[in-house]
Amino acid sequence: MERRTFLAGLSSVGCLALTKNAAAYLAPMSPLQERVRAQLDLSVSDGLTVGAVMMVVQRDNVLALEAAGYADLAAKRPMRTDAIFDIRSISKPITVFGALLLVDDGKLALEDPLAKFLPEFSRLTVKGQSQPTNVPITIRQLMNHSSGIAEDRPPELENITRTFDHSLAQDVALVAQQPLDFTPGSKWTYSSSGIAVLGRVIEVISGQPFESFMEKRIFEPLVMRDSSFFTNRSKVDRIPTMYNLEGGKLVKDVMDVTRPGQKYPGPEFGLFSTAEDLRHFGQMMLNRGTWNGHTLISSKLVDEMHRPADIHTSVPKFQSGLGFAIHTAKEAEMSYAVTNESYGANGASGGIIWIDPSLQLIRIYLTHYFLGDFRDGNPAMNAAFPG
Repeated sequence: MERRTFLAGLSSVGCLALTKNAAAYLAPMSPLQERVRAQLDLSVSDGLTVGAVMMVVQRDNVLALEAAGYADLAAKRPMRTDAIFDIRSISKPITVFGALLLVDDGKLALEDPLAKFLPEFSRLTVKGQSQPTNVPITIRQLMNHSSGIAEDRPPELENITRTFDHSLAQDVALVAQQPLDFTPGSKWTYSSSGIAVLGRVIEVISGQPFESFMEKRIFEPLVMRDSSFFTNRSKVDRIPTMYNLEGGKLVKDVMDVTRPGQKYPGPEFGLFSTAEDLRHFGQMMLNRGTWNGHTLISSKLVDEMHRPADIHTSVPKFQSGLGFAIHTAKEAEMSYAVTNESYGANGASGGIIWIDPSLQLIRIYLTHYFLGDFRDGNPAMNAAFPG
């Protein structure tokens, strides 16, 4: 099995991939690098994942960047540290950040009613109630999953996460026809469609396609060169094949990861990205809105993203911020080591990003299979915790 290791402190961009033999002539690996490397190798050899990438960043220095296993098992295509992953719900906080840019521009407010921008949400019904509710959905509620927008998608969109066969406007029009699961603001329920609706708000206010706005306002200034909501056809060889965990074994998924004929950008799940690109986003969060000398957004709005909402989640390990999950001293212990007031996100394809402000620490774990339970990601995150 081929693997690639990068020296601590170096970015993947412009660096040379080093084989084990070449690395032997250079500085020895740190204990943290050794732990991460050993854990990734163990997860692959034990069949917990086909392949993965792990990055650890502290105080703006890359302490570890490791790849193990394969991007495609049958073809024995080695995993690369610059692999472009389908990161699924890690897309959500990035979409929320896009909407917050419009708040910073003065074009949107967190307490604005959704119907101000999308009139199709002006007459809302709630399951089990005979009359429409007069309680509006707010932009904040879309971001923190308290909008009441149904957890389950409409039947017409049941396979949207694989088919990508509706436009964003079409998707949201169908969501608007559904009754709400509960009165807006009265409780918390994870709603992917709520983030899709937020993506449509971005389109309407900006007058641009969602994916174009995200490219110009986030990916370009953060130099996230390999991040996009639509497939970059010149880079498809860097996208790992998707697998499913079935009966304890990883089997190839039928989905074409290159998304031929894609119409839907997927604000809630559709982003392709790399460990390096996510590092840029995470460092900007730690810097409270700035990156590489460039200010993207006010520090106040960055802080708002990881401030626990007033409404509690049904998940014992974290509270909800705006797009992010937040762990505080009040919650049950996480499945891997974290500090209080830290925050992050994970995705259905097994990826995790977690940011610990008190340690100035970013951990990014990326892999490529569905139906898992983070059986490989949790120990990798533990191995990546300094100490």
